[in-house]
Amino acid sequence: MGALEEANAKSTAAYNAAADYFDHPVSSFWHRFGRQTIARLGLSEGETVLDVCCGSGGSAAARC
Repeated sequence: MGALEEANAKSTAAYNAAADYFDHPVSSFWHRFGRQTIARLGLSEGETVLDVCCGSGGSAAARC
C-alpha cells in the first residue's frame, strides 16, 4: 500500500469511528454557541446563513 492509500485508509477509519458519535449530546455545546452566533448577526426576515465549516451543523441554519 502506497503512502496516499495508507493516508486515505487512516482518514477513512478515523471518520468512520467518529460517525457514531456525530450527533452525541456532547455536541449540544456547539449547537448552543452556534445559535448565539446567529442571534448576534442580527439577521432580518428572510436572510440566511451558509455554514461552510462542515461540522455537525450546529450553527448552519437560522430562521427569522
